[in-house]
Parts: sequence; C-alpha cells; structure tokens
Amino acid sequence: MIYDLLVVTGWSKNVTQIFPITRRKTVGVKVGHTQMGRGAPVVVQSMTNTDTTDIARTVARCEELAGAGSELVRIAVNMPESGAGST
Repeated sequence: MIYDLLVVTGWSKNVTQIFPITRRKTVGVKVGHTQMGRGAPVVVQSMTNTDTTDIARTVARCEELAGAGSELVRIAVNMPESGAGST
C-alpha cells in the first residue's frame, strides 16, 4: 500500500532509498528445472483452490495458472483420497 502511494505521487524511483530492501541468505533448491533461493530470481508461484479429489478440475486450474504466468503451482493434498488418484 505504501509502495502504491509512492508510485502515484511520483516517488517510486526513490522507494529503495526510503525502504531499503535486503534479501536474506537462503538455501537453494530445485523444483523440476526451476531454481529457488540462494540468489535465484524470484519465482512466480500460486496454489490451487480446487477440491483435489477432482483431478480434471485441478489439472485445468494448473493449466490456467501456468497460462497466466505462474512458474510453480502448489497443490494441497489434505486427504488420503486426494493423493489416491483415479481408480
């Protein structure tokens, strides 16, 4: 919200001088071909909000998120039925 205000008022070019941003040192991990942490660029990620027992709907949502620019999609498997797949 403060950043939005600075953009509107024309102060955005000085935002890092007003609010210095420092990145913490993190452990790097690879998810598929995507490097995360340890100085890698920020990864755009999202999480599905579908009932994961509905495989077709969950896959469709993953495809929508990828089409919108998400590089990583997280899926919660919160019930044994969700992880069992179709039978």
